[in-house]
Amino acid sequence: MDIMIVVVLIGVGIVIGMYVSSQVESHIENRTQNGNLLENLRKLDRQDIMDKPMFDDIPEEIKVEEDRLMIEREAKFKKRLR
Repeated sequence: MDIMIVVVLIGVGIVIGMYVSSQVESHIENRTQNGNLLENLRKLDRQDIMDKPMFDDIPEEIKVEEDRLMIEREAKFKKRLR
């Protein structure tokens, strides 16, 4: 009977230890992720990133080609509707 109590107490101690260690690990991981998230948000809010033009460097021939393709697609679409 005494051996059974010792085995159960050892098992309960192991389970409690695993639970505590998982909670500590979870807490550390959440703080790390929150810190990374805040750092990434601060980087996104920087004005130098937001001020850069994105589409001003498209060459004129590409713009003309896109316009031509758009007109062709509209013409094909109108033919299908007739």
